[in-house]
Amino acid sequence: MLGHRQSGSGLVEIMVALIIGLLLMNGLFQIFISNKQSFRVQESQSRLQENARMASVYLGSYIAKTGFYQNAQDDPATIFTGGNVALVGTNNNADTTDQVLDGTDTITIRLQGDGNVTDCKGIAVAAGVISRNDFHVNIGSELACDNNDGTGFRPLLGDVQNLQILYGVDSNGDGSVDQYQNAGSVTNFNNVLSVHVALLLASDRDVKPAAESKSYTLLDTTMTLPPTGTDRIQRRAIERVVALRNRIF
Repeated sequence: MLGHRQSGSGLVEIMVALIIGLLLMNGLFQIFISNKQSFRVQESQSRLQENARMASVYLGSYIAKTGFYQNAQDDPATIFTGGNVALVGTNNNADTTDQVLDGTDTITIRLQGDGNVTDCKGIAVAAGVISRNDFHVNIGSELACDNNDGTGFRPLLGDVQNLQILYGVDSNGDGSVDQYQNAGSVTNFNNVLSVHVALLLASDRDVKPAAESKSYTLLDTTMTLPPTGTDRIQRRAIERVVALRNRIF
C-alpha cells in the first residue's frame, strides 16, 4: 500500500498569507494612529477647558474686587486718588521694549487691604495699604501679574496668546453701563462699572490633524493665527463680563 504524499504550502499561498497579514497590520496601525490622535485632541480640549476656567475665575475674582476699601464709612474718592486710581488699563500694547506681548491689553486694579484680602500673588495686604495689581500677557505667552513688590511679574497661566479688555462705562451717572470702550477711549475710569475680558488660549503642542489658519475675534480685535498656517495648535477664545462690586449700589 502506497503511503500518502504530504506537501507543504506553496509560494503563492505564502505570499497571499503575507499580503493578508500586512493588510491586517496596516488596518490595526491606522486604528492605533486614529485613536492616539483622538486622545490627544480630547486631552488638549480638556486642558484648554481647565485653563479657561482657571483664567476666568482668577481674573474675575480680582477684577471684581477693584476699589475695595476696608471701612465702609470712608469715601473711596479720597482713598483711590492721584496716582492710586482704582482702575486703569492700556489698549493694544505696541512697546517692543517691554515684557508685554505686542497687540494685547493690560489692566491695573487697586484695592485697600484690611488684613484679609490678598494681592494677585497671594500675599495678604496689610490694613490701610493700597495694593496695586497689574495683569498682562508677557512675551512668553503667559498671563502674568505684578504687585510691585520688586520681585517682578509672576506667571499665572501659560499658552495665552491674547488678552483684550473693554470697559463698561456709565457716561450719564445713572448707575448702569451705557457703552463698552477700550482703554484708549475711556476718559474717566471712575465711571467704569464692569469689565469685559476676552482671552485666546492655546494648546501646548500640535494636536490638530492638519495645519490651518483661523480668524479669532476678541471683542474689538480680530486676528488670524497662525499667520502662515504652519502649526497644528488648537486654540480657544473665552469671554467674561465682570461687575465691579464696589461700584454697584
